[in-house]
Amino acid sequence: MITPNLISQSCSPPTDPMANSALFNGMQIPCAWTLSNGNQNIIIAIMDKYIDDEHFDLVGKIPYKYGTNNPINQDLNHGVQSVGAAVGIRNNGTCSAGSGGNSRVAAYRGQYANNSNIIDASNKGYQIISISAWNTISRATMVTATQNGTVVLVAGLD
Repeated sequence: MITPNLISQSCSPPTDPMANSALFNGMQIPCAWTLSNGNQNIIIAIMDKYIDDEHFDLVGKIPYKYGTNNPINQDLNHGVQSVGAAVGIRNNGTCSAGSGGNSRVAAYRGQYANNSNIIDASNKGYQIISISAWNTISRATMVTATQNGTVVLVAGLD
């Protein structure tokens, strides 16, 4: 009889206040960290109107920056939350904890995702694109991106 060699892993929640939510815990992110914390070679393209690349929870996480932030959108803080959910520094007692904390981000700033940004990111070889879709993204864009081997994660906004 063969018996699996199971290793018990701790699924401890992080000390970051925004990471202690039903959504975060429902995705079982702390348990996923026992398998992987992301990788410096994984670059996630994130598209949003304002991404504060100087935010203390994102220091050193955004090596690639495209577009410019519009100060009018600074108070929205949505881009910081989007990037933080992906790569935020874990266990620093502030903000959130990124599900792939060791990964890095290519920030497309100044506008929500559009067809040309998605194609640009896919053509640059970013294999993961996270967008908050305010406007319509064409089927042709999504087909082209996936044919390039890109996974596009979409959250709709009202």
